[in-house]
Amino acid sequence: MDSLAVALGLLRAAAPGDDVLRSPEGWPRWSVLLPHVLTATGHVPDDGGENSAVAQDCSYLLDRAGTFLQAHGRYVEATPLLERALAIKEAVHGPDHPDVATGLNNLAMVLQDVGDAAAARPLLERALVIAEAVYGPDHPDVATGLSNLATVLRDLGDAAAARSLLERALVIAEAVHGRDHPDVAIRLSNLAMVLRASGDAAAARPLVERALAIAEAMHGPDHPVVATRLNNLATVLRDLGDAAAARSLLERALVIAEAVYGPDHPVVAIRLSNLATVLRDLGDAAAARSLLERALVIAEAVYGPDHPDVATGLNNLAMVLQDVGDAAAARPLLERALVSAEAACGPDHPVVATVLNNLATVLRYLGDTAAARPLLERALVIAEAVQGRDHPDVATGLNNLATVLQDVGDTAAARPLLERAAAIAEVVHGPDHPVVATVLNNLAVLLREVGDTAAARPLLERVVVIDEAASGLAQSYSEETVT
Repeated sequence: MDSLAVALGLLRAAAPGDDVLRSPEGWPRWSVLLPHVLTATGHVPDDGGENSAVAQDCSYLLDRAGTFLQAHGRYVEATPLLERALAIKEAVHGPDHPDVATGLNNLAMVLQDVGDAAAARPLLERALVIAEAVYGPDHPDVATGLSNLATVLRDLGDAAAARSLLERALVIAEAVHGRDHPDVAIRLSNLAMVLRASGDAAAARPLVERALAIAEAMHGPDHPVVATRLNNLATVLRDLGDAAAARSLLERALVIAEAVYGPDHPVVAIRLSNLATVLRDLGDAAAARSLLERALVIAEAVYGPDHPDVATGLNNLAMVLQDVGDAAAARPLLERALVSAEAACGPDHPVVATVLNNLATVLRYLGDTAAARPLLERALVIAEAVQGRDHPDVATGLNNLATVLQDVGDTAAARPLLERAAAIAEVVHGPDHPVVATVLNNLAVLLREVGDTAAARPLLERVVVIDEAASGLAQSYSEETVT
């Protein structure tokens, strides 16, 4: 056996198992192995060569190395490794093998992470075709493929198609496992998050409550899966205006996470951040700030400065500082968050668009409207390119840019943006959603500014009706979708 085959075999044997690959427990060993894996696999042809064992060890190591880099937010580095792993799998097994479906799925997930959901979609569609051909239409692996494809469709703004796939995945899971299986809870939770994203938190609530009941019955009250379900139910309750109930769930989820993982784990940072968001809703900015500062310290220690979670942490902390009137302190955090997001995800990722929007808001607050405008224009271009012209994030971007255009007196340019934002919001959320009320209110204010009170009045009347019927729509925060 040649030295390359021996090296690859030894590296594969030394690599941590898949169960710890994505968790900090396995990261130190992978950090040591990674340069050796990259060197050894660099000597294998992209078609895997003539030695099947070498090819299979190489594709495995490339796939696992890419997944390790993905876990650290190093998506740009992960992508070519996963592309090579897929190419070797196809060369060894042919285009329709289950291992190829796995490679397609893993590559698609990284493409989704870098904001290229459009490129991820055909890979997941192809993986689903393979799974159905190999296992039949009602296999659990098919349900997983449906669920993964649904998350991408959700990101692309096609909530209706995502919902249909997740409903089918739920039917499969219940038929295979019964109504009270953990896989059924996963499907319920994912379907609920799509319903929530489409503005139907009321329909999402019983699904998440059922998923939580399954998790507690299966794992007991103090399991990390239970904490995930608590987190997702809290997001729904928050959207329904019950921040107090959301707070108690998130406090319980945080206690579980700290007991299971210790105080300095990235999952604890997520719990801290989500609880802080609800505390911010409840007006306790001081408590929210303390939690966010702790979450940011954890994320930086675990991932380094250029990870999406670090960018998100900086962004969230900056928003609390803005809430308490310290926009000057918020600005450098958002500028740093933008650098981190671009380094981790590339310049055209939705996380980058979010930070651009928030930085523009702070600059506007500080009186620098001229600097805010190009940031909002860039954020809108990203949202339209990644998610399509009719996505709710596009409506948000249109609304924000229109507000800045109003500030500089360009109401003629602002009006069509607000009209388009209102049209998107109504299609996505329905005519009676609080988001629709926000955009209609902004459009009415603009119409009143230009003297068209006749057009403004019915819009404001609609706003009053919506506001009276709803308790208000909360801002989104970190849900956890499990596939």
